[in-house]
Amino acid sequence: MQLQAVESLVHKAQREVLRGHLSGCVQDAFETGDQNEREQKIAEIIKLLDKA
Repeated sequence: MQLQAVESLVHKAQREVLRGHLSGCVQDAFETGDQNEREQKIAEIIKLLDKA
């Protein structure tokens, strides 16, 4: 039961990190960045999703 609670908290934290990254760095890259920067941000998101 305690492990499930910890896993739930970890997943919630992961979602918040991803949400912050998407609404900050990624949004900026797509609004003002060049193609290379956008591709880097997409790679970062994929890496984060692979860890989840």
